[in-house]
Amino acid sequence: MERYNDNILQHLKWMQSKATNITSLIEKKAKWRETYNDEFWKSWEADVFNIKTAKQFGLALWCIILGVSSDLFNFNPATQRWAFGKNRQNFIYDGKYHNPALPANKQSKGGNFGNSDTSLTNLDDIRTLLRFRYATLVGNGRIQYMNYMMNMILNDGKPWDVANKKYAYAIDNSSVPVPLVAEVWLDNWQGLRKIPTGPDSGRHSYILQSEDLSLSSLVKVGATVSANKITAPDGKKTADFLVSDTSNGPHDITLVTSGTYPTDKKYVTFSVFLKSDGYRNIGLTISHTKSGEPDELMSFNTYDAASRTIGGGGQVSSDVYPNAWSRVIITVPLLAGKTGSKIKISLIDDDGRVNFKGDGKSGVYIWGYMMEATSDQSLDYVPITDAASVDIGPNNVTSAGVISFGRVPTADMKIYWSGAWGIGSYAAPVFVVNGDGTKNAFQITRPLNDGAAITKANYIEFRIGKNVNLSDALILLMNERENGLIFQNACVEYKVVKES
Repeated sequence: MERYNDNILQHLKWMQSKATNITSLIEKKAKWRETYNDEFWKSWEADVFNIKTAKQFGLALWCIILGVSSDLFNFNPATQRWAFGKNRQNFIYDGKYHNPALPANKQSKGGNFGNSDTSLTNLDDIRTLLRFRYATLVGNGRIQYMNYMMNMILNDGKPWDVANKKYAYAIDNSSVPVPLVAEVWLDNWQGLRKIPTGPDSGRHSYILQSEDLSLSSLVKVGATVSANKITAPDGKKTADFLVSDTSNGPHDITLVTSGTYPTDKKYVTFSVFLKSDGYRNIGLTISHTKSGEPDELMSFNTYDAASRTIGGGGQVSSDVYPNAWSRVIITVPLLAGKTGSKIKISLIDDDGRVNFKGDGKSGVYIWGYMMEATSDQSLDYVPITDAASVDIGPNNVTSAGVISFGRVPTADMKIYWSGAWGIGSYAAPVFVVNGDGTKNAFQITRPLNDGAAITKANYIEFRIGKNVNLSDALILLMNERENGLIFQNACVEYKVVKES
């Protein structure tokens, strides 16, 4: 719900008539309201309502709400405690007066009251402990929930930095490490997308050049092509312009594939980036070289991209990109004996006609065209510059966590992974590293540091990395079961351990 605008200055109409007195009065009233109303509630939200930022008073209220004894916390710590005396002076224990029955660490060291065994004085520790108390009260007792909440409380839901000993996790005897199962993701101007991995993830383009029509095997009818006219979706000025001439008839170009389709492939997929400049409808026709077989026809409206099925069992889909670009992807079935294709890109006028009189200036921008022997329409665009680059090697992930790419990631690419490894997992992609244009292999790290396995039944161990910001006093309070400050299950022992 949008907040109601209660600023009284929005009703001020006297400025135009230069009523300075009333204007000044209302401005002062608005300033007073901002200071004593708006700022008050902002402070109340930050200092009381929000447990992550609450101060002493707010934390004391949260103790009541969550059923935590405020005796565990010292909201106003002092370096020395006040004692009785003629001038109510402080004193520091000198070792002379003491109770012989108590050990040294239980002796008074600056006052004769208010010395509890364990108390927290750091407000960040108190906030953390109260958040754990809330998570404990609403928890379901599952290890998965415990690990999720520890990550949210101690690391704001971000991936742990295991290499620098910043992690926290719960483990019991049911936690069995699993081998690495990873999905690899790339992110650049094409957006975040999953890429195929494994021995069969290699790709091959049957068009030898994807960004320069002047270098492609091209047939033009009633049209001309101008190279490098505008900025392409990747930010470089490499998009070509297909423009009609003034003849009365078809206006199109035809690309011819290179090489022969493998005999075991059943589909081919053509993809191309298009941007309208004068003609909003573009016709795409894929015809196979074997005589007597029908064309696969499709008319693409660049202002209304949608996925749909086309004749002959084919499929078309479209993705929209910035600056009015769209990527059109067409998949058509292959029959036995088909060895190659011709791809015709036609201009269509506003009346839906392929044959019409051109105006000599309107057309469509074309860039990033590929033909692959696959039915997978989720594949991203990969630049093809010459015959040597038509093959894109497979992407692999080793059991030791090394990602190797068939094509070197460029400097604008960010690499991510998701999946499970050991006793940890990432449901959403997490960042690994930026590509640099030179390396094709990168190491990923385990979501959690496995450590020693738990063999004891009915026992949970909470393992905290050395560099996680939890004080010894806080961990001590967590380990006192009666405080209820960490996840628990009935009849199940637990221990919170700060690892070295």
